[in-house]
Amino acid sequence: MITLTNPKTNEVVIDFQLIYDADSALHLDFYADGLVEEAHQLFHQYSPFQKLNYGFLSCSIPDYEQYEHHFDTSMKNRFFLSTAACAMVSTIKPVHELCRKIEKQKREGVFKFIHYKELYQRVVTMMAYKRFSDRCETLFEKPFDIRVPSYLMRLLIALERLDVHSFDEVTNFIERYGYLYDFYIKESRLETSEGVKDYVKTIKLTNPRSYVKINNSKRSFECILYKYVSWYEEMRHIYQLRALRNFRYFFQHYGLDIHETSWKDLLQKEEKTCLFH
Repeated sequence: MITLTNPKTNEVVIDFQLIYDADSALHLDFYADGLVEEAHQLFHQYSPFQKLNYGFLSCSIPDYEQYEHHFDTSMKNRFFLSTAACAMVSTIKPVHELCRKIEKQKREGVFKFIHYKELYQRVVTMMAYKRFSDRCETLFEKPFDIRVPSYLMRLLIALERLDVHSFDEVTNFIERYGYLYDFYIKESRLETSEGVKDYVKTIKLTNPRSYVKINNSKRSFECILYKYVSWYEEMRHIYQLRALRNFRYFFQHYGLDIHETSWKDLLQKEEKTCLFH
């Protein structure tokens, strides 16, 4: 995580716009509110970070240093690692379940903001473990023989197996995989039938596996922890982008700017205009 120090205000600032190539204020909110939620999820305490705007937070230098020291110390504790890792992987299923519910409602022309509010909170809880996951990856090398689902390999396999002449197959591909093509909220190249058919022509048959395999000789605490971390990272990426796509549909349904609308904007519109009722 990139931090900037302002000696004049005695603050550390975090600007996720400098870290991620995102085209959506809401996407940056995922990261910012996830960081705010981190302290509660990992340590059951109030966050030292204050969100100032979408993707932008601040923290006093003394509070930041104390919090980071506590984080570093906790990462040396196996009980903390195992407990946090189990909690981390458990955040994926709630996002998956609500995405499926929202997508079913979309097909019926229903867009209930109460469900999108819940989806946002579930995504934030999932994102709260990102820094923990990042730190776990620095604890050990990767000599593990673990089959971890890879979203990129899944995407490639689906493209290789796709019958571009079948309307149903192309439609199903767009629904299941199209949003994984890039990191943006805008409609991706693989979310249109023309884009899919053109892209398939560039694919070289590689017969890839749908998982990432890392060599390992024995089962160990580090091996299990790495499996949890790797699985979380792959699934977080998938459901982060899947949730973002669902918010794009919500924005478009209500005529909102998909790039500029932040979470704060949505809450204000709900409160002041009752737009979503």
